Amino acid sequence: KTANRMDVYPYAEAFAAFVKLEFVSVPAALKTIFALMDVPSNQCAGFTVLGKSVEMCQSQILQDAAPGQLDHLQMLLDTIEDDAFKYDVEYVEDAFGWSKV
Repeated sequence: KTANRMDVYPYAEAFAAFVKLEFVSVPAALKTIFALMDVPSNQCAGFTVLGKSVEMCQSQILQDAAPGQLDHLQMLLDTIEDDAFKYDVEYVEDAFGWSKV
């Protein structure tokens, strides 16, 4: 079953808050987000969690990501072709200065 973005949103916000408060480490958070995004039916949940985490924890993610995680994220975003996630991809790329303009 594919998640509805609005159903996932409050959980994404709570997850991002745990990252911001350092209850969940950035490497663990990114690992969880990657796991969500690896399953097509969970991509909506993955993008919702990623977007909220970037919104609330952008500098933490840039500073504390494990080696290779940001490269993996950038590569993962490059593979997304579904128009439903176009805004999400652009939002994250813009936030991290990866825009393809």
